[in-house]
Amino acid sequence: FSFDYSYTGTGIKVLEVPEGTPGSYPKTKLNPGDVVQTINGQSVSLNEKLYESVLDNETGRELTMSVRAPGGAVRTVKYRALSTGEYRGITFENLLEARRQAVLAKSKDTIAYLHIAGMGGGELQRFNSQLWADARGKKAIIIDVRNNGGGNTSDQIIDILERAQNAIYVPRDGEPLTGPGQMWAKPIVVMCAETSFSNAEMFPAAMKTLGLATLV
Repeated sequence: FSFDYSYTGTGIKVLEVPEGTPGSYPKTKLNPGDVVQTINGQSVSLNEKLYESVLDNETGRELTMSVRAPGGAVRTVKYRALSTGEYRGITFENLLEARRQAVLAKSKDTIAYLHIAGMGGGELQRFNSQLWADARGKKAIIIDVRNNGGGNTSDQIIDILERAQNAIYVPRDGEPLTGPGQMWAKPIVVMCAETSFSNAEMFPAAMKTLGLATLV
């Protein structure tokens, strides 16, 4: 959960509980406005002690918290402590999902939002899956390469996106099919920024040079 730094009372006041974090599930539920009074029996506040003694070396271990609800009722909540990386990963995925839903809503379900977090093999596979699943039936796509550390798959992504129709297949007693079977050939917007590093900076430049995308 995130902290409410405007709170000046004893304990730690909960500001937000991101979806997918331990405090978002029914058995380990935390709510905005709750105040965590103790962790593993120790009184807590937003100070150096919280990190130096209370939470030090607790990643992956069970935390036992005394939690006071806004109405005054006190309950015990137990869950495994996340690492900073795990928490950031969850909140970043939540951010991407919010962007996907916002694009779908604004475009009336006609534009797909795809984010590429890195120019490596795993993200290439993820992009390929998203392109032919999430973007299926859409009229355009937004490819976001902000917050991308780079890699070496720009050319492979471009190979996928620049495919052009070169044949029409007519199965016996069937409907005509275009070839290649997986081909985009629709409008593309690429979002980039100062957080698009190395190969993630080369990718939008190449897309613009080839006339495949509009850059934002």
